[in-house]
Amino acid sequence: MKNVRFNFQFRSIKFLIFIVIFGTLIFSITAVMPSCNNTANNNISNTNKFNMADDSIIHNSNAESEPSVSVFRVKENKKEDIELEEYVRGVVATEMPIEYNVEALKAQAVASRTYAVAHMECFGGVKSSKAKGANVTDNTDCQVYNDKEDILKMWTAKESNENWSKLNKAVSETQGEILTYNNDLVLEPLFFSISTGKTDSCKDIFNSEVPYLQSIISEGEASEPNYKKIKKVSVKGFVDTINDAYPKAKLTYKSASNVSINGDKTSGGTVKQVKIGNCYISGVEFRSLFSLRSADFSINFPDKNNVNITTVGYGHNVGMSQWGSNVMAKSNKNYIEILTHYYKGVKIKKLSDLKKY
Repeated sequence: MKNVRFNFQFRSIKFLIFIVIFGTLIFSITAVMPSCNNTANNNISNTNKFNMADDSIIHNSNAESEPSVSVFRVKENKKEDIELEEYVRGVVATEMPIEYNVEALKAQAVASRTYAVAHMECFGGVKSSKAKGANVTDNTDCQVYNDKEDILKMWTAKESNENWSKLNKAVSETQGEILTYNNDLVLEPLFFSISTGKTDSCKDIFNSEVPYLQSIISEGEASEPNYKKIKKVSVKGFVDTINDAYPKAKLTYKSASNVSINGDKTSGGTVKQVKIGNCYISGVEFRSLFSLRSADFSINFPDKNNVNITTVGYGHNVGMSQWGSNVMAKSNKNYIEILTHYYKGVKIKKLSDLKKY
């Protein structure tokens, strides 16, 4: 009995020691391992906190799933992948004056985002032929883009914080929004600086019928300080420029006045045709020839040595007028009203609604 009791006691002591050691080991392991439940709860708690505090934090948390735009940086002669919203911010800051109303900036953000997506193959778009394998260029061949460092150089130190905040607001509050027509992505969200008071249809200017790019009344354009401009050219410079481009014109300094507008203008004021001696060229070609602000122009000869070319508006006059959008915004129109005014029949949808290819 004595030996049996001793053995039993001994085995009991060993079992207790085992339990203590095993328990200590388990505690040590669990102490250094992260708890899945705790991590999930912390993430949910943080997400709720961001929801309440700042929508832009939510947007940034989704950066991993945000598509990138391949941009050909012309000066650097290289391609660069830029997250879509960052790209939009860089375009809006460069293409539209930051002094404009935030609703106009939002309209620009949606148009610029749509333009980028329309050149991304993953959404059925086509790369720009001038982008050397990228989706778009960073210059006027597509949309002008600048990175944050260059954008900040455009503003004084005093302006930077306020302007950057305004820019972020315009982009973040329209994040992922694009223009559609009949449930398809808008491929030509054209925009320009100042209209003549009425935009032109795509058919009139680019000889292409696009249903959402029609001639639209654009109020308040004449209030823009540079609405009307006079370009002065010497008769010699005028004649030489024309003869170099169109040798068949055979203009002389004495016959320079044989250059005149031929026929009617478009509904938006664009010159349809210019008569140069016995040659005829389009108003758009004449605009390009003399680097005019628009193709709504008149020609007069104040004396035998000079030519005055007076232009109205600034840009190709198709799509959204940036100045006009600002006039609308200052009249309490929101960016959706602005976009649906200039692009007829469009609807604003989320990028996530688009079919991927």
